[in-house]
Amino acid sequence: MPRKAESGLPGEAPGAPSITSLRTDEVKSGFQAINGLLQHDEILTDSLRASLRELRSLLSERLCPYTTEQLDAHKKSLDERFPDYEHWYIRCGTTVTWCDRRRPIADA
Repeated sequence: MPRKAESGLPGEAPGAPSITSLRTDEVKSGFQAINGLLQHDEILTDSLRASLRELRSLLSERLCPYTTEQLDAHKKSLDERFPDYEHWYIRCGTTVTWCDRRRPIADA
């Protein structure tokens, strides 16, 4: 049974289990369930779809072995080393995918 949150994340109901207090297997299970629901997004309302995506993002962040600060620092390093490219990452569960593309050439 999940532990109760002492100070939960924004948007969590008072006394509800906090995402940070859940075990990894509980987070994985929730992440998989949300992905399953989002596969049927044609039957979801816009507000429910947005809420599920936000929750999936929070769970994904919790599952990721790297903190947001670490990922953002690496992005900054890539931006500095390769200024002709813009860089970003996509975090999905325990996987981080790095992407880049050439920056548009500014007209002189």
